[in-house]
Amino acid sequence: MKKIVSLLLILTLALCLMGCSGKAPEILGVYETWVDMRTMMVESFDAGTGVADQMSLDSYLGVCGFVLVSEFREDGSYSQYVDEASLQSCLDGLASAAIPFMQDFMVLAFQEQFAAMGVAVESVEDIEQTLGMSMDQVFEESMGMGMEEMIEEIIAESFDLEQIMAESKTAGKYKARDGKMHMSDSPETDYSDSVYETYTIEGDTVTVTGGVGVTEEEILPYPFTLVKVG
Repeated sequence: MKKIVSLLLILTLALCLMGCSGKAPEILGVYETWVDMRTMMVESFDAGTGVADQMSLDSYLGVCGFVLVSEFREDGSYSQYVDEASLQSCLDGLASAAIPFMQDFMVLAFQEQFAAMGVAVESVEDIEQTLGMSMDQVFEESMGMGMEEMIEEIIAESFDLEQIMAESKTAGKYKARDGKMHMSDSPETDYSDSVYETYTIEGDTVTVTGGVGVTEEEILPYPFTLVKVG
């Protein structure tokens, strides 16, 4: 009889533990989120040149963005950071697109300048022949450095890779349950029950659909997805 009672107690305890398992976080593991920077890059570049009505970086720039890595642990802690290789690839792509853009921009500028003097030029060759020097020489004389060197310098100054990587690293506490994700700003602070993001899960993909009391990020608008990779 005692054995039967003991078995019943063990079974009851096991069922209780199974019933409590729903309190575990619904999101565990390592996830990646693609953050598309292309539109922001194009708009910023076009605004800087002031010729968006005539030409746009949109015609030159390919895929440009980075991967945000998020790790959600069973102990209720999380960490996030930007994947450096993906961000570097985006900046390299921006530099590669900016060079032919600037070359065409210079052609446009010279065409307008020469047209005001009654001189018609149609191509780079026409401009170089009229000036008596190459476009590279013109750029170097006016800017004190080559076009490629200047673009790389501007991008390096505008996007400090080390600083971005350092500032992108975040960590804290989280709770993910019943389609609501609560996150704190640091390991030392607790999350707020009234501030959360809503999400759905389908297989290894988590779709963050909105937020309550959360400021939507300009470069990561809702909805966005987290794809489990580990």
